[in-house]
Amino acid sequence: MGLDPKRRRRLVFFGLFAVGLILLGICLWLFFAPWGSGEVRPSPDGHWVAMAVNIERRTLVRGKVHYLKLTVEDKESHRVVWEVIHEHEPGAEVPDYSDSDVKFVVWSADSSEVTFPIGDGIKLTVPVK
Repeated sequence: MGLDPKRRRRLVFFGLFAVGLILLGICLWLFFAPWGSGEVRPSPDGHWVAMAVNIERRTLVRGKVHYLKLTVEDKESHRVVWEVIHEHEPGAEVPDYSDSDVKFVVWSADSSEVTFPIGDGIKLTVPVK
């Protein structure tokens, strides 16, 4: 009570085709997915978390795109209260937030503001409360 050979070949063909499409989708996702590294620092009062990340992703038209993603979120609810994405040229003078020897994200003592360096000596200070 097996399948006839023609139907079996058709099922194998479509099964392999489906697996191939899935693998192609995974490869494309990995190729175009954004990736990066950075610094995460909680506020002195423990209520907020600030993140500064260098991110790179590929596009079909523009090639590689480089940007900084600066985020402040509520530590309890994980609600993003502030976020900015700063796109820059590949050779721009921007901080490498993955350097663990440097403290990039700086909180005020009362957790009312956080400061991020964004390059060329420019610092961005954000009020949080």
